[in-house]
Amino acid sequence: SYPVLYLQHGVGENETGWIWQGKANLILDNLIAENKCRPILLVMNAGYAFLPDEDPTFFPGDYETELIHGCIPFIEQKYRVAAGRKNRAIAGLSLGSVQSFAIGMGHRDLFSRIGVFSGGFPISRPEYDYTALLQNPEELNASLDLLFFSNGDQEPMCTSALASIHSLQEKGARNVLVSMAGNGALLVDEHGEVHRIGCPKGKVVNSVGAGDSMVAGFVAGYLQSGSYEQALRLGTACGSATAFSLGLATKADIDKLLKTME
Repeated sequence: SYPVLYLQHGVGENETGWIWQGKANLILDNLIAENKCRPILLVMNAGYAFLPDEDPTFFPGDYETELIHGCIPFIEQKYRVAAGRKNRAIAGLSLGSVQSFAIGMGHRDLFSRIGVFSGGFPISRPEYDYTALLQNPEELNASLDLLFFSNGDQEPMCTSALASIHSLQEKGARNVLVSMAGNGALLVDEHGEVHRIGCPKGKVVNSVGAGDSMVAGFVAGYLQSGSYEQALRLGTACGSATAFSLGLATKADIDKLLKTME
């Protein structure tokens, strides 16, 4: 039996975009072949469940009912699906990210993981308000295994994402590390100081695992030196070295990049 990811498209698109433009099938095949992902069932729906006489809008129809009462029961009846919320996730792009956040948060009894890609997560709408939950990290962590948010460094929402860092710190986060791909990285430390670093030059071969490598390098660097600047430097070198490699970077790869960053 397999866990399931329900993956939603963006506005103006449909479910085929994940295959023809997103290459989601090829990405998953390669991740599974490299033992970086367990086999899963990927379900891509059209997110336009318009109601009778409804005017088309950005947040169309009642897709929530279609998914919860139509799609999920059908999938679990027809396929070898692992049971339980621990084996069920929902994520989406743009419009799909808003749908995924609203549905996932509203049905935490069904989903243990939520992904928000290049979109938004309005914490309150006329039909719900998750303000109190998001201000209670203990309750939120108990009700979700993962709430993932990402956007490109050149997207307009990046500015608002950076502004949200201080809000996260007000709620208890100490240090917030932000990867900006080819534009380097920044760290807002526990004292509110912003540290920036550029990205070393190199050819990106495979970015899978680069973010994890960056976090690992940052933690190792801080434990070794007690310096946020040195930790950010090592973290950026580790992440970049992995992005420039077919697999995870070696120590030799990392040391070579570090010399170019002195």
